[in-house]
Amino acid sequence: MRRIAVAVLLSLTMTGTIAQSERSSIQVDNVELDDYLRMLEVISPAARSGAEAYMAAFAQRCGRTMRTIELRKAVAEESGDPVLLEMIRASYYRDAAQIQRLSANVACRRG
Repeated sequence: MRRIAVAVLLSLTMTGTIAQSERSSIQVDNVELDDYLRMLEVISPAARSGAEAYMAAFAQRCGRTMRTIELRKAVAEESGDPVLLEMIRASYYRDAAQIQRLSANVACRRG
């Protein structure tokens, strides 16, 4: 159990490191969504599945598809959107019930 917690923390720390390096470059939507999701998967498969769950909840709640730049900002700005980070953690633990609960907290904002 302890190893799992360490792995989740490491993957979230890596996400934060990428977020810091991305922060200054998130002005233009110049990355394809599939490429960005593949990059998240390299960090951790849970990062990708959490992001996909976050985007699905966004589409359901907001009535439109999330743009790549919006996902990038959710990962990068202010150490990441707490709902997204919790969805990544829940994905790591394969906690579908927690992902469902978190889906209700996804904000509809423009990026």
